[in-house]
Order: sequence, then C-alpha cells, then structure tokens
Amino acid sequence: FFRIPDRVPPLVDYVPTIIMHITTILLMMYISRLYHPRRTFSRIDMMRQVAAAITMGTVLVFGLQDLIFRDSPYEVDYPRSLFFYVWLFSVVMVFAARELHRITLGWMRRRGIARDNLLIVGTERIARELIETFRNQPELGYNIVGVVGKDWRSKKQVSGVPFIGLYNDLPEIIDNYQIEQVIIAVSDARRNEIADLVTLCQRGRVDIKVYPDLFSYIAGDMNVDEFGGK
Repeated sequence: FFRIPDRVPPLVDYVPTIIMHITTILLMMYISRLYHPRRTFSRIDMMRQVAAAITMGTVLVFGLQDLIFRDSPYEVDYPRSLFFYVWLFSVVMVFAARELHRITLGWMRRRGIARDNLLIVGTERIARELIETFRNQPELGYNIVGVVGKDWRSKKQVSGVPFIGLYNDLPEIIDNYQIEQVIIAVSDARRNEIADLVTLCQRGRVDIKVYPDLFSYIAGDMNVDEFGGK
C-alpha cells in the first residue's frame, strides 16, 4: 500500500523489534483476559477485543523500540508503513486463528472430544433446565457427571443424570470424579449459603459458575457465560 523505501534493511535487523512486538502483544492480550476463553461469545466483541489489545501493543512497541534501541547495535529504521502492516496482519491473523480454533473445538466437542467434566449443584428444577440445555448444545463441551443436592435422598437421577451426593460431599465428589466445572444452581438461596457452596467447591483448578442470580451474591472481577440464552 506504500512506496517501497530506497533502502530496505534485512529481516534479521528487525528481530529484536519483532521479539519485543510479540512479547508486548501477548502481554496486552493476557491483561485483556483473551487467554480466558468463554464457551459462548460474540464474534464482533472478540474482534473488538483483539483489535484493541493489538493496537495498544503495536503503539507501545512503536514508541519503545525508538527509546530502548536508540544508539545501540539493535537500532533500525521503523517506518510508519511498517507500523500499519504489523497492526493489520496481526489483527487479521490472530482473529483468523481464533476462529479456526473455535470451529475445531466445536467440532471435537460435538463428537465427545475435549469435554470438561461438569457437576451441577442445586435444586432439581434448575438442574433439569441446565441438563436439557447442555444436551441440546453439545458444542458447549460439557460431560455432565452428576447432580448434587441439599436433601435428595429419595431421588436417584435427574433427567437421566445420576444424583451422586449432598452438599457436604462436594470436596470428595470433585476429587473422585475429577470435576473440572461446577455450576451452582440454587434458587432463592441466602448469600451465605452460596458462599459456603463456593468454598466447598474450591478444589485445585475447578472453574465455578453461579446460576442464575450471580449479581445478587458475588461482587468483583468476574466473567459471565450464557448457556443457550439462559
């Protein structure tokens, strides 16, 4: 898109700047939580977040390389046209790679591959709704291991999913069944009851979600996932 300079430095001269660029972009994407993927998301929002992180990183590198590498063996001409090319191709390639990853992961999950073991904690009505949602959307990637309730001794299963214990059994169940995802689905629960359940589920790297009244119970940094419009 631009006139080619009279003298183009060899690619090797740009290696230090390339390393700085990649490192800065990775850092900006990590800060933007782009390495904490959601199961459902808007492509427009993803494109916006990717473009914002890459733009910030590219602008930083454009200024830092002049400050850090000036009067050093690594100093190299960094024209504005190169700034444009770096930004454009970074945005396009990162978004394309993420879209390919999303398609591949969805294909695998629909075939029962790369799924997370899921435990549903809570009332029978909400548990049944969640089970039907996940069965209708296998691309979400959940393998429903069982349901845990407050007092369901007369129940053996919910919509074909086994009832495997009570609230106090949660630490042992999570360890024994290698649970990776927990959804707490307790209707009309007190705030301290939700906090107690979250504490019981905090085992290793288990990802805990609260359904449906998340904002009523927990404040602070959080992500919100949508399950089939619910």
